[in-house]
Amino acid sequence: MSSIGGYITFGLHREHPLKPGAIALNSGRNALECLLRIRGYRVLHAPAYTCGVLRRPIEKAGVELRLYEIDEFMEPQIDPASVGGEEALLYTNYLGLKDATIQHLAGTCPTLIVDQAQAFYATTPPGVDSFDSVRKFLPVPDGSFLHLNTPFNLHLERDHSHQRCAHLLQGSDEGPEQGFAAFQANENRIDALPPGTMSGLTAACVSQADHDAIKARRRANNALLHEALTGINQLRIDPAVATVPLAYPLWTDDTGLRSRLIAERIYVPTFWPDLLGPVESGTAAARFRDNLICLPVDQRQGPKEMERILEVLD
Repeated sequence: MSSIGGYITFGLHREHPLKPGAIALNSGRNALECLLRIRGYRVLHAPAYTCGVLRRPIEKAGVELRLYEIDEFMEPQIDPASVGGEEALLYTNYLGLKDATIQHLAGTCPTLIVDQAQAFYATTPPGVDSFDSVRKFLPVPDGSFLHLNTPFNLHLERDHSHQRCAHLLQGSDEGPEQGFAAFQANENRIDALPPGTMSGLTAACVSQADHDAIKARRRANNALLHEALTGINQLRIDPAVATVPLAYPLWTDDTGLRSRLIAERIYVPTFWPDLLGPVESGTAAARFRDNLICLPVDQRQGPKEMERILEVLD
């Protein structure tokens, strides 16, 4: 029996869930582990150019990892039709730019798994398994939505995430620089989390977010940067195709740009310092890792912040 009254908590849930039919879990990497266990795959074909944290859930699920390369368009260099019935093909929706590729793969590989961690608001084709990462788009400590086209037959305990919110609270009070150490500590805690269902706190925060406003702000910021930078951006994919962008991807040979941005307190992540597999120098994956500058366009920013970024790039 639930309580009634008392002090006010994060308890307002909207009547309609954000992602109907999805299984709400506590992290993207745990979502992948659960998916692999339920499906019983023997082999997973995955891009070397993706986040190295996926290595652990693949190993925990007892699945053999086979790596493939991508090209300069972030297209998978593997024949989807060659993936056998006990094998799965994992493909990353890089920065939300690869919806069209995912549609194609969905029609050619029945065991496709889509990593939507960089594309939280993207739509996965019907019948295709996928997972995302809530905290890359929303101010939450953890969380993932798993789309699984088969019954979820694992019994999991509900997670509790109130002790993993220090970086969010400190960042709101004092700025993200002051909360960065707590953020890194939280990332380490998530890596050690056993699979569980999404905490009530995370679910409440997701349900209370103004998703329409978040989408609109991210799209507007992305459009401002794209209008100014399209002439110098060497990326061979149109940054405007992202349904809702995680960041604006700028490909540049300016090796000092990342340092200049950080010196101006404009923080740009590296995707990814620790890759799922080794990549040789000069390959597309190595060049994406070393040359792709992901400029912030999240919902906390607006035209003023976009102009600050462009001033550094001028």
